[in-house]
Amino acid sequence: MEYKGVITGDIVDSTTIPMEKRAALLTCMSSILKEVQETYALTFEFFRGDSIQVVVEEAAHALSVALLFRAGLRSRSEVAVGKTCDVRLAVGIGTIEFAAGQVAISDGEAFRLSGRELDNMGKSTLALATPWEDVNDEFAVTLPFAADVASGWTPKQANALFYTLLKPWSRKEVAAALGMSPQSVSSLLMLAKERAVSKMLQRFHSLVQSKTH
Repeated sequence: MEYKGVITGDIVDSTTIPMEKRAALLTCMSSILKEVQETYALTFEFFRGDSIQVVVEEAAHALSVALLFRAGLRSRSEVAVGKTCDVRLAVGIGTIEFAAGQVAISDGEAFRLSGRELDNMGKSTLALATPWEDVNDEFAVTLPFAADVASGWTPKQANALFYTLLKPWSRKEVAAALGMSPQSVSSLLMLAKERAVSKMLQRFHSLVQSKTH
């Protein structure tokens, strides 16, 4: 049985973004996911204007992709649309029985879990559902903390975190790419709670790998 990750999301307070800026926001979102796509196998589609659905081929990478997308959006949206945008994301892990040519009209357990979580998450910004009760129980405790941390990322913190999580780079290499000192990068990552976020992602990866391999 092959498990995949499905991430369904929509922009927080999208009605406050002027219509003339919507195209720039979609371009921004697309460029972030294309960059993530260079590291993780995924496909994505936009629907209903400000909503997105991402299929992550390796289920264990789904939460990493979700947080990378959120970090990318918080770091780049101000330049694109004049304000720091955020996104609600619901991650579903499961099988996909029917994969149509288009992500938005595909179906399967992972799609249903992701869609259900998005519908039920209210004002939360990060949700997760898997077929395994022990995984769900553990992340029901840890995920709200991660969501709260992510909601407070500044654009600079989010940018440093994006490249730290995406690339196998040292602090010095991240600093060179961002044009700042390693000390500044370390300070930004500390404020972004990078160590705690990385540990949570490693834990998720390990748990899902143990269930799917």
